[in-house]
Amino acid sequence: MRQIKLSILRYQIIAMILLLSFSCIATVSAAEVTVGSAGEDYSSISAALANAADGDTIIVSDGTYNENIVVDREVTIRSQSGAVSTIVNSSSDSDAFDITASNVIINGFTVTGASASSMVGIYLNSTSNCTVSNNIVTGNYCGIDLDSSSNNTLSNNNASLNDNYGISLDSSSNNSLANNTANGNYYGINFYYSSNNEITNNNASNNENHGIYLSNSNNNELVNNHAVVNDYYGIFLTSSSSNNLTGNNASGNNCGIRFSSSDNNYLTGNNASNNDYGIRFFSSSGNNMTANMMSSNTYNFNVNVYNSNLDDLFNDIDDSNKVDGKSIYYWTNRTDEEVPSDAGIVYVVNSTNITVKDTEVTNEYSGINFAYTTNSTIENVTTSECNYGIYLYHSNVNELTNNSASYNDHGIYFSSSSNNNLTSNHASGNECGISLSSSSGNELTSNNANNNNEYGIYLRSSDYNDLTSNNANDNNEKDLYVYSSASCTVDRLVLTDNLAQLSFVTDSSSTSIIGYETNAYALSGKTNVNGYASIDRSSDLDVNFFYDDSGMSSSGESSVTLYRLDGSIWVEVPDASLNTSGNYLSASLSEFGTFGLFKGPEQSSDSGSSSGGSSTYARTIAQGTITDMTLDDEGELTKDSTAISSNGMAKLEFSKGTKALDPNGNPVSKVIIITPASLPSDTPKEVVDSGLYYDFGPSGTTFSQNVLITIDFDSGDLEGRTPVIYTHTSEDGWVALETIVDWQNGRATSYISHFSLYALFSTDAENAVEEASQVIAESSVTVEKEETPLEEVPVEDGSSSSFIYWISGIGIVLSLGIVIIRKQKGERGL
Repeated sequence: MRQIKLSILRYQIIAMILLLSFSCIATVSAAEVTVGSAGEDYSSISAALANAADGDTIIVSDGTYNENIVVDREVTIRSQSGAVSTIVNSSSDSDAFDITASNVIINGFTVTGASASSMVGIYLNSTSNCTVSNNIVTGNYCGIDLDSSSNNTLSNNNASLNDNYGISLDSSSNNSLANNTANGNYYGINFYYSSNNEITNNNASNNENHGIYLSNSNNNELVNNHAVVNDYYGIFLTSSSSNNLTGNNASGNNCGIRFSSSDNNYLTGNNASNNDYGIRFFSSSGNNMTANMMSSNTYNFNVNVYNSNLDDLFNDIDDSNKVDGKSIYYWTNRTDEEVPSDAGIVYVVNSTNITVKDTEVTNEYSGINFAYTTNSTIENVTTSECNYGIYLYHSNVNELTNNSASYNDHGIYFSSSSNNNLTSNHASGNECGISLSSSSGNELTSNNANNNNEYGIYLRSSDYNDLTSNNANDNNEKDLYVYSSASCTVDRLVLTDNLAQLSFVTDSSSTSIIGYETNAYALSGKTNVNGYASIDRSSDLDVNFFYDDSGMSSSGESSVTLYRLDGSIWVEVPDASLNTSGNYLSASLSEFGTFGLFKGPEQSSDSGSSSGGSSTYARTIAQGTITDMTLDDEGELTKDSTAISSNGMAKLEFSKGTKALDPNGNPVSKVIIITPASLPSDTPKEVVDSGLYYDFGPSGTTFSQNVLITIDFDSGDLEGRTPVIYTHTSEDGWVALETIVDWQNGRATSYISHFSLYALFSTDAENAVEEASQVIAESSVTVEKEETPLEEVPVEDGSSSSFIYWISGIGIVLSLGIVIIRKQKGERGL
């Protein structure tokens, strides 16, 4: 028995000796070799590798090594002095380092030259436990690529200025990326079908597309990375779930952090600032956001509601998340609550009886959002500088009252939302004021949609809506645009400041309407009532045109008639019906274009009476116009400008560079034209009855160069007589001006040097010719007196513009039927 025990002990000792021997043999076999110029073991890295065994270390001296290196054994390859001094320059059509073995270390090289399509600077293929560190990888098609590789470490590498991506992981897991730089590539750091990786303190900036990109990649940790100033996204996750993003900085990009079809991710303490978009979600649910900061972005935060299913909108986003220092309120499945007024942005999802009021939201993609929410209220909210100020999606039976949605792309926008009430909201200064898309049965009452860049009110595929007493004017393209929206009632839509209003019912035809305060073409002997409406439509339309009868006598109101502009000629619309008790005119329109209500001259017996609610003051205001003039710093006009009277019969034309000064020497920036309620006692009755008299103001204004005045007349009213423009002075009474007459177009023109009272008189034709001869004989003197020489003046003939030449010789003047009358104290008769 003792002998057996001794035998066993002997064998154990022998086994231990053998193990120690093998261990010593293995230790001895791990060699360290050098690569470099003369005196080193090998002149190339590839030669050293060919003779290396697993575990060997290859130390590379300074220099440039023009070779493609295939690493197929477990070795360490490191430079002697670092990446700046040690360069591997690959041929363009091969990978510089092609690593197929595990447990490999590559340290301290500049790797470049692998520039052909799909070639890589450092390529790890189906490897594990490799370490790639302290390398500069640049000038390749791709920088560093891990393909089907796991448990590798990439640290302190600079993978910049490569044609495609800096660093890429494809079907790779449990790798660590720390302190790497991937700048100036097309993509920075990319993950495809790669999970459980740790990405820490990396810098992916100034790339042409994304900084850090995850596609179909789950359970990764992104911590304290910098993804700044990339052309598209700082950090972009698509079809990627259960990733943790903590403390990352995504600034100066098109979008800081974006999620697309990515669920159940965690975002904590990230910063997204100075981007076009801060943080955005598309079709992504179950995500958790805490203490993320978004600031100074064009739009800070956005969950894409449009075209989203309800399930896509359930995210856990608490009010510790901030936009420009204000809380995000993202509420789901809530009832009977009021959102705090300190909200920076509001999302209410699948909720009922929620109130949002007294809140101001700016710089958000969508300011106030209801999605799948009913019986709720938005009141006294102000939104600006958003893409959508107030946005409703699949949300019904809600009340929107007294909100201001201005200077957004879309002020108030409904999509697939019905039976809501909009009352007394303001949607002005936006690209589009109020828009309804696939939304029916809504009521819009007393809303203002003015001064928008495109549309005031826009209905698209939205039936059975009621629009009552809404104001839509001064919009650049259309005040109202209805597309494929039937059975909508438009009642008293206000189109101008002068209260031009329309009522009609839509069908499926497209209808566009825009109002104008003035029109270049006058209707002789008629006065426009309240502006103009341009209607564009492909089928007949029954419409009521409303007017305000303030300032009208009974005779004036009874003369109200609807006209359509045909080229430059106003044509009366047939079969129109006037309702003076309802203050509207009804018409069935089959031709479209610009329409206007006109009335004839007020009868003198009505002057100054209170008939129809008129008064002297009301008449003066009702017939007045104010025209803004654009001045430079010197008070001179920056462009040629025109002011037109309310009836379109009188016009002033100012040349660029003209300076107008009031009696106190102040530049004049507004020109006022009114039809005075009374005239001087020496005014002929015929002038009073004609209505062709105007007071230009501010009274006493003088000009640095003469201004052209034109007064239109009806040639048929002046048979045997010639029109002459007169001005009134306190010293001389009515004084005639040199006047040029265009009989064909019914137009009298003269130059004036100051503002005062002007009227169109007429004189006997023989006296006019006699006085014309006297003026022609003194023509050199006349021109000398004028500060502005007589020039050619455009004349509209109904189809094209032509020119009348003021001074072309006596023969041409007489043949055109133009009479020039020298300034003098004129005759009073007609």
